[in-house]
Amino acid sequence: METYGFSGMVMRPIDFMIGAWPILPVVILWALFLGPKSCPSEPVMAIEAKEKARQGGQVKLPPMVDKVGIDQYGSR
Repeated sequence: METYGFSGMVMRPIDFMIGAWPILPVVILWALFLGPKSCPSEPVMAIEAKEKARQGGQVKLPPMVDKVGIDQYGSR
């Protein structure tokens, strides 16, 4: 490394992000203004929970899924 002149160079973790900083505002502006225009107004596949909510019914989970959810995320 010293032969090629790399011994005096210091690489910091933030150096990898320097090229990405100018792109960040572009991505945020795209996500706010142009991204929603390219999305469909209705989902391509029907979402079961939304369909049942429109019908007025409550979505019931299978007992095992309910217990795992309670264990993972805490009590209701």
